Amino acid sequence: GLNFEMDKNYIVTTMRTYKEIVNEIPWNIGVMVACPIRKEKTEEFENPTSLSDIQPNDIDGWELKVVKNAHSKDRHRPVSQLLFYMLRSGK
Repeated sequence: GLNFEMDKNYIVTTMRTYKEIVNEIPWNIGVMVACPIRKEKTEEFENPTSLSDIQPNDIDGWELKVVKNAHSKDRHRPVSQLLFYMLRSGK
């Protein structure tokens, strides 16, 4: 999914999907990947953990790791206008 952290955009995905789309990601969008806590992100990149290997009680053994940093991009509209749109969309 595409998630927003202030003025930075991040894609949150699995390592397997990241490897498939790595060349299609624009320079300013960062990537966070779900990795087992016990593995480094380089290890996970070389040998991604299969989702079928995950047990229901293993959920706590995972964390999000940043594999590509996001870069701020200039806004085309002022913050006040963006906030107005956010408030208006909540109706």
